[in-house]
Amino acid sequence: MVSIDIALGVLIVITIGLLLLLRRGGEEKRSWFASLARQAGYDPQRLRPRYWTAKVILAVLVPLLIAEVLPLGWLSIAVVALAAFLLPDLWLINRRNHRRHRILQALSFFLDLLVSLLRSGLDIEEAFRRAGARGLPAGHPLADEVRLVTDEIAAGKERSAAFAGLASRTKIPDLHAMAAALELGSRLGFPLSEILSTQAEIQREKRVERGRRRIDRAMIVALFPVLLCGFPIFFMVVVLPVILELLKTVDLVKFLFH
Repeated sequence: MVSIDIALGVLIVITIGLLLLLRRGGEEKRSWFASLARQAGYDPQRLRPRYWTAKVILAVLVPLLIAEVLPLGWLSIAVVALAAFLLPDLWLINRRNHRRHRILQALSFFLDLLVSLLRSGLDIEEAFRRAGARGLPAGHPLADEVRLVTDEIAAGKERSAAFAGLASRTKIPDLHAMAAALELGSRLGFPLSEILSTQAEIQREKRVERGRRRIDRAMIVALFPVLLCGFPIFFMVVVLPVILELLKTVDLVKFLFH
């Protein structure tokens, strides 16, 4: 059993080393965290202290708790500490993926609503504001992003830059395509309602395709317990009688030739 004092000292050294290594990553590492936190729906500046505090606490406490139950060597302690150190990153990635899924699920409905508002005579800024405020529930990630876009446009930011910022913050390819289509349509003078209507149709097709893929995965997952339960019955009813008949035939052939 690894003593608590020795394990604590080693884990502190490991944690300090990891922190120094990440700090040496410079702006690229910090921008990666800021981008991931923003995609997960958090303010990077407010989340950063809690993020690093959680990393240090987990890297120290988790191996100590495990060492109280299981005998761990130095290498095992280092591996467990590293895994615990990365748990906040995995949590952020999971939150980001969940947020992206919610945005993609609501995107086709939002675009349809936006098209309806544009065809009623509203301009793109007002249509965006109303669609985000009244078409989506409060606290929905897409509603938050749309509100930020309208605030940026109201503050004087160019429309194309605000839409590009929406795609850049979320890192969702479908929003990149929408922002590019809106910018191109604005430059060439195409009706924005037609462009967004096409984008909405594309999103509906993608949502149907995602639903089909989920059904296919669920069917594959459900197939394993069916095979696990059905194979013994299939073996007893079909395969075993055939094997027994073959054995009888072999015994009969042996008897005839001997």
